[in-house]
Amino acid sequence: MGKTAVLDAVATGALRDGVRVLRAAGVQFEADISYAGLNQLLVPLFDDFDVLDPVHRDALRVAVGIGGGPAPDRLLTSTAVLLLLRLISARTPLLLVIDDLPWLDRATNAVLGFVARRLVGSRIGFLAASRTGSDSFFESSGLTERRLEPLDDASSAELLALAHPDVSPAVRRRIAAEARGNPLALVELPMALSAEQRTTLAAVPGVLPLSERLQAMFASRVAGLWPVRSAGPSTSHGCGSSTANVCGGCVPRRRAGSSWPRHWRLSNAWAPSPGWHVPRRSCAPAASPHRQPSGREP
Repeated sequence: MGKTAVLDAVATGALRDGVRVLRAAGVQFEADISYAGLNQLLVPLFDDFDVLDPVHRDALRVAVGIGGGPAPDRLLTSTAVLLLLRLISARTPLLLVIDDLPWLDRATNAVLGFVARRLVGSRIGFLAASRTGSDSFFESSGLTERRLEPLDDASSAELLALAHPDVSPAVRRRIAAEARGNPLALVELPMALSAEQRTTLAAVPGVLPLSERLQAMFASRVAGLWPVRSAGPSTSHGCGSSTANVCGGCVPRRRAGSSWPRHWRLSNAWAPSPGWHVPRRSCAPAASPHRQPSGREP
C-alpha cells in the first residue's frame, strides 16, 4: 500500500476505536503561507481555543489566522498547540495524521516537530508521511520512522486483479513487471490502455503510456531536476528521467491489546522504471541522468 493508503487505514482504525482524528496534508501552493498547515489541522478545534489561558489562546488565534495582532513567538505558538491538544485529549484520545510533510509550510513543520517530541504520558498519537529523500523542514530526530517498501509479486498481482479484473492475466503480469511494486502505478497504468490492449498482450506497446494522473505527477517531478554531465551514455528514457516514485509498503499492524507507537514518520522508497513513458509535451527536455536539487520537491 502507498503511504496515503496507510494513513487512511490507520485513521479509520483509530476512529473505530473511539479516537478523534485530526488530519492535514501539505500542498505546494500553500507551502509559503506561514501556519497554513496548522490552520488546516486545527480547524475542528477552533471553537475550543477558549480552554487555553488568554496569552496562549490569543497567540494561537493569530497564528492560524482567526485573530488579529502581531505575529506570535514560535515557542509561544508551539506551546499553545501542545497545551490545546493535551487539554482536548483529556476528554478523548487524539491522533494527528499528516500527509506530504515536505509541502507543509516551515512554521507548521516546526510546531509539529515540537509537539511530536512531547507526547510521552499523553493520549495523543502522531503519524506523518513523506517521500524518502525529499527535503523537509520537519525535524524527525528522536522519532520512530518506518520505510514502506514496494509490494511483493503476490500483493501486486492481488491488487491488479482487484482493481482491474477485466485486464487479462498476461497483460497484468506485464504491468506488474513495469510497476515494480508501485501501488499507484499498478492501479493507474491499465487506465491508459485501450480495450484491445487490456485483453491482448501483443497489442500492448513496448513502452507503457501513463494515465493523466501519472503524467501530472512525474512530469512535475522531472521538471524540478537538474541535468548533470555523464561520463557514459545516457540512461534516461522517454522524458529523460530514469527514476520513478515507489510508494509501496507494509501496512503497520497492531497486536491485540497493544497501542500504536506514540509518534511515527512514514517514508517511501524510490526505484527505476525504464518502461514508463511521459509525453514530451508535458515534461522537461530529455537529458542525461539527473540528480535532485538541494531545494524542496513535491
